[in-house]
Amino acid sequence: MRSPTSTLRDSAAFMVLATLLAAVLSIAFATTVVVGGGLGLAAGLTAGVCTAQLLRRPAGRAIGLLVDG
Repeated sequence: MRSPTSTLRDSAAFMVLATLLAAVLSIAFATTVVVGGGLGLAAGLTAGVCTAQLLRRPAGRAIGLLVDG
C-alpha cells in the first residue's frame, strides 16, 4: 500500500500537468477563435506550441520536486 504522502505528490504532479495542458489548449483555442479560419488554426497551434515550450522547464521542475520530495 502506498503512503498518503506519495499519493499526494503524485496527485500534485498530475495537477501540474493538467494545468499546463489547460493553459496550452486555452491559448491555442482563443487564438484560433480570434483570428479565425485556416490562418487562425495555424496561429492557434503556433501559440499553443510556444506556450508549451515556455512552460516546459518550470513544469518539469515542479513535477521533479514533487516526485523526488
